[in-house]
Amino acid sequence: MPNVPASVRQNSIALIAASIPLAPDAAALKTIFTRPDLDWSDALYLADGHGITPLLYKVWGKLNLLAHVPSTPRAYLEQTYRDNTARNADAQRELRELVALMQNARVEFIVLKGLPLVMQLYPDPAERVLYDFDLLARDESHAQRGYNALCAAGFTPVPTKTGAFVNKHLPSVWRLNGFVRRGYLFDVAQPRPVEMHVALWDSPWRGLDVLPLPDVWARRQWITLGDVSVRVMSLEDTLVHLCVHLATHLVEREARVGQALDLARWLAARAEQIDWARVIASSDCARVTRFVYLALRATHTLTGAPLPLENILNALCARTPPRLRAWVEQHGAADLLALDFRETDLSRAYALTFAATASWREKARVLRFALLPPREALEQEYGARGVWLYARHLRGRGRVYLNARRAARARELE
Repeated sequence: MPNVPASVRQNSIALIAASIPLAPDAAALKTIFTRPDLDWSDALYLADGHGITPLLYKVWGKLNLLAHVPSTPRAYLEQTYRDNTARNADAQRELRELVALMQNARVEFIVLKGLPLVMQLYPDPAERVLYDFDLLARDESHAQRGYNALCAAGFTPVPTKTGAFVNKHLPSVWRLNGFVRRGYLFDVAQPRPVEMHVALWDSPWRGLDVLPLPDVWARRQWITLGDVSVRVMSLEDTLVHLCVHLATHLVEREARVGQALDLARWLAARAEQIDWARVIASSDCARVTRFVYLALRATHTLTGAPLPLENILNALCARTPPRLRAWVEQHGAADLLALDFRETDLSRAYALTFAATASWREKARVLRFALLPPREALEQEYGARGVWLYARHLRGRGRVYLNARRAARARELE
């Protein structure tokens, strides 16, 4: 709910913050539940945005707290849980179809995040929202074959967000089947897009000098999900990917608490099996160690998830630029809780990108990204061609930046 009073939003944030630790405190939660100024509409709006509404229903139910939720929001919580149960059951059937399509097209692929995490980390799959399917192809030719197979099977391109430009995957596709959005994020009929990845993340990213993660295919492993076997990344590569995914979305102001919960549960279930020396070595090669530290620190503060041993944590910390390190240690967790991907703050995104720079060369590249993005990105955004697009870009970005600063200043004065 945009434009809510700061005091109302703080109560909503406090409710979510008390609900997401790996071992939530029922007494603390009950105290928040009984606050007379708790606005349930805003709390559930924020929970929806973070992708955790079905999980809250299950967590509060286990703690015998649902009786303290008024009837209307309680019914909504139950509805999201039922609908997400159905959605994730459908997703398992869809994965079987995708595996068959890829096998018939002779596509070698790894399943990223998504359903493997649901099946491995969540005893009740309905607790975790599954937005899409991410398939990492062995190379660009495999990715193109996979994309062609999807299109032949009736998948069509997903409309892209203005200004979105990625090189880590081919255009997203889905099987729309006449679906029309109605503003309900857990709609059983809403299709899940499929993305054929050629890389785990964009490289370079926002001007930062990040590289691909090395040897991902050499360390892949097989797991069984229901009645289908799929390739997934190693424990260490999955950890790095989860960290970078959370951290980059946090910088871009689109992170969700649900992403931190994936990481928290992975750490709780796998921490003793992880080869942390491998994590550091791979992260260093890809120049994403700073993002691993950011994500681990914020997730620990939010959920109480275990951190690596002190020597490992110190090594990660030492590889993180001081400004980014100070920000995440002081503000990262609170910042993530307050995020609403439906209202992004462009000015904060640029400030955090600069904080993540590790050299003057990177600072120059980030500045160039902000002012002079790739021409193909502008052509995609504006649907036109010509050098004049840069003037249009600078004018538009300047307006967005100033409006974001004014909005931030207004919130500070509330």
